[in-house]
Amino acid sequence: MSKKRIAIWSAIGIVAVAIVALGVYIAYFALGQRALPGTKVGDVSVAGMTSEEIQSQLDYAVKNESLHLTGADIHPQKATLAQLGMTVDSKVTADAAVAGKSSWTKYFTALFRTTTVEPTIHTNESTLTKFAQSLTEGKENAKSPVEPSIVAAGDHFEIKAGMPGRSVKTQDLIDAGTLLAHTQQGFQVSLKLAELSPKTTEESLKPILADAQALAGLDVAVNTGKNVVSAPAEVKVQWIDLTSGKPVINADAVRAWVAQTAEPVTNDSVTGQRLLNTRGEVTIVRRQATAATTVSNLDAVVNSIVENMGNKTATNETFQIATAELKWDDKIVDASGTPLAYTPTGNEKWIDVNLSNHTMTAYEGTTVVRGPIPVVNGASETPTVIGTFAIDRKYPSKTMRGENTDGSKYETPDVQWVMFFKGPYAIHAAYWRSRFGFADSHGCVNTPTTHAKWLYDWAPMGTVVVTHR
Repeated sequence: MSKKRIAIWSAIGIVAVAIVALGVYIAYFALGQRALPGTKVGDVSVAGMTSEEIQSQLDYAVKNESLHLTGADIHPQKATLAQLGMTVDSKVTADAAVAGKSSWTKYFTALFRTTTVEPTIHTNESTLTKFAQSLTEGKENAKSPVEPSIVAAGDHFEIKAGMPGRSVKTQDLIDAGTLLAHTQQGFQVSLKLAELSPKTTEESLKPILADAQALAGLDVAVNTGKNVVSAPAEVKVQWIDLTSGKPVINADAVRAWVAQTAEPVTNDSVTGQRLLNTRGEVTIVRRQATAATTVSNLDAVVNSIVENMGNKTATNETFQIATAELKWDDKIVDASGTPLAYTPTGNEKWIDVNLSNHTMTAYEGTTVVRGPIPVVNGASETPTVIGTFAIDRKYPSKTMRGENTDGSKYETPDVQWVMFFKGPYAIHAAYWRSRFGFADSHGCVNTPTTHAKWLYDWAPMGTVVVTHR
C-alpha cells in the first residue's frame, strides 16, 4: 500500500476516533444529565455530577459543617447554617448546575471555561437576629439595639423611642454563612462588635400609630336592657394588638369586656325548696327559687364589635336576655307536717327507716299504714347503710351469719321474716331482743316479730326502702 493511502486511512481513523470520543463525551454529560466540565457550585467543582449527587453533597455540608465563631466580647461557639437561620435550597442549586447545556456549543466551550453557580440561600431574619444577640448576651460591652415601638399609654397609644446598641452585625454572619455554603467547609470566624442603630425608624411607625389611635376612638356601646354601657378608650386600647406590625383586634380581649358587661344582667339559677301537702298544695316555701338568666347573643355581640372595628365603624349592640324556668325541690309532708324522705308515686308502698330516732314507718303513698315502729339499727361501729334502696330478696326464715368488730364470727339461726334491701343489710325479726328503739345491730334493722311478719306480708319484692338520719 502506497504511503499516500496509508496517510489517508490514518487520517480517517483519527477522525473516526475523534467522532467516537465526542459521542461518548456528549452522551456522558447529555444523557447522564451531568454538570459540564468547569462547573462549580460556589468554590466546589461539581463537573460530571448528577443533580442528585450535587444535592446530596450540599445537604451533607449544610448539616455537618459549621462556623467556629470567636472574638472579644463574644461567646465562642460553633454554629451550622440552620442555627444562623440560613438554609440552602440544594435542589434548586443542583438543578441550575446541570442545566448549563442550552446549546451544543456549550459542550465544547465548557472545556475551556469555568461556570460558577451561586448557591441559592434563604435567610430567616428573626432567627438570625436572635442568634446574633445570643453571641453577646450578658457581655458588659455589648447591648442589643432596641427598636422603637408603639405602646399603650392609658387611653391612647404613643411611640416609645428606640435605642442604639453595640453587638454583632448580622451581615457579618450572613457573609460567613454564605462563604461556608460556597466552600462547603467549616472555618473560624473572628467577629467584632459594631455600633448598631435600630432597623425601624420612628417615622415609619407614625401611620400605624394613627390607625391604632383611630380604632381606639371608635364608639362601642352595648344596651344591657338596664342601661347602655360604652367601652372606654383605655379598654379599647387593650383590644388592639400591634405585634404583627399593624393593628389587629384581639377577639379574646373583646370577649372579656363583653362578658364583664353582661355580669350584672346574668344570674345563676337557685333551686327553691317547697313543702307540699298530699293534695299538692304549697304549705311552706323554705327557699325562693331564682331563674337563671343568660345573654343568648354574647358571641354575636363579640363578633359584631370585632368586625365593625376591623371595618373602622362604630358598634351599637343590644343584649338578648334568656330566662330559664324556675326550679323547685318539692317535698311532700305528712299529716303532721313532717317532710317525707321519699316522694312516692300515687299509692306506692314504701318503707321509711329513721336512723336518728330508731323507728320504721310503712307508707302507701303519703299515708302511714303502720308505725312508727321502734327498731334497733346499726351500732356506731357497724352502721346501717344510708340511701334509697329496694327489697331484692325475701326469706320467711334464714340463718344470719357475719363478723363481729373484733373479727370473730357470729351465727344466728332461724331468723324470721327477712327482707334484704342492700347486700347484707336486711329488715328482719329479732326474737332475741325484748327492747327496741336504739342502735346496737350489726347493720340490719332489727324489728319486733309481729311488725316484721306484717311488713313481710305487706311489702312485695321491689318495695322502696329509704334509710336516713
